[in-house]
Amino acid sequence: MINENQLSPVCLSYTHQVFISYSHVDIPFATQLKDELERCGYIVWLDITSLPGGDIWLEKISQAIDESFAVISIISKDAHESRWMRREYLYADEQGIPLRR
Repeated sequence: MINENQLSPVCLSYTHQVFISYSHVDIPFATQLKDELERCGYIVWLDITSLPGGDIWLEKISQAIDESFAVISIISKDAHESRWMRREYLYADEQGIPLRR
């Protein structure tokens, strides 16, 4: 459970898109984080809610990272083993997008 004190430093009055990178094992936490960030006024890109079926994943993920002001990586044992998370992290880094863990 995320408590108010953990998120208070990131609650800003302006809206920006944030990309959340995570392992699918961490969906419950990623979804909770998404909800809290949206409550704080952020637009959040999360693949389970932002990636319609039939879309070209790599293209849509790259576009979402490009349109984000920050990438939040949810680090866990499963995330450490995820090739997709590694790709997202490296792409965001190459684009100069700040990464938060």
